[in-house]
Amino acid sequence: MGMYLRDLPDGVNSYPECLAKASLIRTMMELVPAEYDDARMPDPVAELFRHPPPKNKWIPEVHSVAAHFALFDASGLRESTLIDMAKDLTTKMVQSPMYRILANFTSPQRLLSGAAKRWQALHLGLPLQIEVDKEAKRGTIEMQHEPHIWTSLAHDWTAASWEPLLRLSNAKNGTIQVSRSSPTGALFNVRWE
Repeated sequence: MGMYLRDLPDGVNSYPECLAKASLIRTMMELVPAEYDDARMPDPVAELFRHPPPKNKWIPEVHSVAAHFALFDASGLRESTLIDMAKDLTTKMVQSPMYRILANFTSPQRLLSGAAKRWQALHLGLPLQIEVDKEAKRGTIEMQHEPHIWTSLAHDWTAASWEPLLRLSNAKNGTIQVSRSSPTGALFNVRWE
């Protein structure tokens, strides 16, 4: 978490216009068992652990990302384990009856076409540009964001968490991979059969 905050122009107070739903960090708090020391965190991040906000509340994206890193630091989990966890979490989520019903009516093209709008329900200030080539069965998702607000680990986590959704959409052998990761965004390649 400390390295993440040091790369930002104003530390924990950077980019207050970029927001995330509190449900993202609340879910991680429930799923990642960790003994964390909130006294070593900046106060806005520690406050998320002391008094978790309602899941539907918007919080600064930097606070959300810093809290994720604080959890990851406290858990001692390796990056590869965290990436596997992202896939597992989404896989469990999409096994609900509601998602299984939706899967019967969703194609990869339709899923990608609506992804930017669904993304905005969780993140403001991290826009997605999506292109789909239906005939070639591939697409790209480009994410742009403020410098260093997301890291390469956040980009890899995102790709891993999106992949089960792609497979749910009746995409055979669907994959989402990060083809470019930089301090200001990422490009994700999407392929399916």
